[in-house]
Amino acid sequence: MAVDMSYRLGWIDSSIVKRVDDILLRAKLPTAPPETMTVEMFKSVMAVDKKVDGLLRLILLKGPLGN
Repeated sequence: MAVDMSYRLGWIDSSIVKRVDDILLRAKLPTAPPETMTVEMFKSVMAVDKKVDGLLRLILLKGPLGN
């Protein structure tokens, strides 16, 4: 999700998206949420994360991978 959002914001290029997707696929990790997931469900799950203190923060990528 962070990679997708970073790409949509124009902060990273498609080569990074492909690289991350390849890594996730090789690791057999999901690359998309379940079809049953709604925005409200996502927000409620993220709200119980220990790093959330009333404000949802996402870590996004900017520039070359590793920056």
